[in-house]
Amino acid sequence: MISAIGGESFLDEVLFRLEGRAHVQEDLGDKTFLYEGKQGKDNPAITIWRFLIYGGLTMGDPERPARLVVAITGPTARIKWITGQA
Repeated sequence: MISAIGGESFLDEVLFRLEGRAHVQEDLGDKTFLYEGKQGKDNPAITIWRFLIYGGLTMGDPERPARLVVAITGPTARIKWITGQA
């Protein structure tokens, strides 16, 4: 999950602004389940997905609530770089 304060803006301003090979964005059931995915331009194995459930259901630690579930696929080294673990 992504922290509602810093994480969502990072996704919007950095990762989802990058040019990609493919992009999908769907709303199923009038904001019951929203998802967005983007495929890497140079490496199609790299994808990033974000999911919003029930229009922004808050989950996780009350001190750092999250509204999004995020998934990233790709080579381990690249994922560690994206998540700051490199």
